[in-house]
Amino acid sequence: MEKEKVPYIQQRVLVLTVGTGSEKQLEKTLIKPILKSIDDGEWDTIILLPSHKTLPHAQKILDRTNTSNVICKPLNISGIESDADKCFGHFDRVLGELIHQGFDRSNITLDFTRGTKAMSAALLMAGMSREISNIRYVSGDERDDRGMVRSGTERIEQVNTRVVDTRQLLNKSENLMQCGNFEAVCLLLQNNSTSESAGYLSTLENELREIKASAIVYLAWDRFDYQDAINQYNDRRNQFINGRFSPTLDMRNWVESLADYDRHQCIRSQTTYVQKLSCDMLANAERRMRDGLYEDAYVRCYRVLELIGQYCLFSNGYDSGKLPLSDQNIIAFEEKLLKKSAELGRIKNGQYATAGRLQVARLLKFLNDTRGEKLIDLGDKHDRYITKNRNNSILFHGFTAANTDQIAKLNDAMKDLENFLLEDSNFPEAKQYLDIARSIKFSLN
Repeated sequence: MEKEKVPYIQQRVLVLTVGTGSEKQLEKTLIKPILKSIDDGEWDTIILLPSHKTLPHAQKILDRTNTSNVICKPLNISGIESDADKCFGHFDRVLGELIHQGFDRSNITLDFTRGTKAMSAALLMAGMSREISNIRYVSGDERDDRGMVRSGTERIEQVNTRVVDTRQLLNKSENLMQCGNFEAVCLLLQNNSTSESAGYLSTLENELREIKASAIVYLAWDRFDYQDAINQYNDRRNQFINGRFSPTLDMRNWVESLADYDRHQCIRSQTTYVQKLSCDMLANAERRMRDGLYEDAYVRCYRVLELIGQYCLFSNGYDSGKLPLSDQNIIAFEEKLLKKSAELGRIKNGQYATAGRLQVARLLKFLNDTRGEKLIDLGDKHDRYITKNRNNSILFHGFTAANTDQIAKLNDAMKDLENFLLEDSNFPEAKQYLDIARSIKFSLN
């Protein structure tokens, strides 16, 4: 009965470089060390990587193994065995083919014992770049005059790549953090386990723990779940070592202030809260633009326009969601609206009215607040690129998404929103607030 074929994912593969050895002592200096490596383990596939010059040596090894599972993949260009970069290109393709065929990285072992220094370096680099951690070489206690291991004293040495693997994982995490992809950081590190370690490895693992904890906090902040961000920080407080991505005191105070919202607090406190929320919303819209999520950016820009009107109204002592119908200013304002066949919304109990974005701006103008006229002008200027595009967004009432042709206009709208905040004489903290809100956007430098 024919032996059942082992699936690629379960097959064990040994990949070896093939060098020149000593022409006078080829058996001792090349053939035996490579055969020793092959004999040390059970392999479903063996791949030899010779140069054009050492292809005859690889053929001798093929003849000696007397098995069909040995494959020879020589360097594709003659004379490049001393060019590490070109060797890397060939070896990377070989390893890539294995992985794409379904071989598991954990079942692939690389042996760089024989070959030029450039070939050995290239195989190591290719293995690291392909996240292959099983690396070894043939060593020994006795060497000849040429520095070669004496025949009969060979032993297999495994290379511990844990520090390198951890460094690579940290590099990936840092790159994702710089791009603001906090969810990807959490997914990348969700199965990463750290243990008691010492030295540089301990330092790297501590940094990984901190980056993961930071990503969890920033992910909650980025979705406006401020209370969860604070809870996540408190649950992981001992994992923060004040590294590059660790939440600063200003960041924590900022998120805490946004988490501390009480609808029933005094009007002045409402004003401050909504001012902060306006800045955080605008910074969030900028990040969505950076990510190419234009629909999300439109929605946030429209909300910033609303929030600006709301905090301006709060500063005049009124809540757009609870305008007292017994107030003389509100009575007079609604009478003016009725002449134009418009009116305020009503809360069920009939004692209060509500005002939408445009009505808030008109009410501010009615109250002789100059910001009302500016808000009306801002809404009119960007009516198409904020208001209409928000209403026609595929996320609201439309059927098509925003496209890259609208990026410049949307950027202009965001800049005008920022300028409104910065130029508001009643909001001197605007720049400070915006700087803190934007601190979650890490530099790509």
